[in-house]
Amino acid sequence: LKEWIIPQIVKGDKIIALCISEPYVGSDVAGLQTSAVIEGDDFIINGEKKFITAGVKASYYTVAARTGGSGAKGISLFLVP
Repeated sequence: LKEWIIPQIVKGDKIIALCISEPYVGSDVAGLQTSAVIEGDDFIINGEKKFITAGVKASYYTVAARTGGSGAKGISLFLVP
């Protein structure tokens, strides 16, 4: 990650988007409804996002999803190509 993606972002060759806001909770991160569950060796992300910063131009997306209990401690960030 550090040797492959970050240099592309820093040089401006690629853009990364931030996917947090959701239709029913807005930007209240602790209230996220998007979930991510382990299936085999992968995580399956299920939910909706809106107002994605740089979404149209992005090569990568940082997606916030619930992997644990309620509140902020149950949230993880995923880098999605």
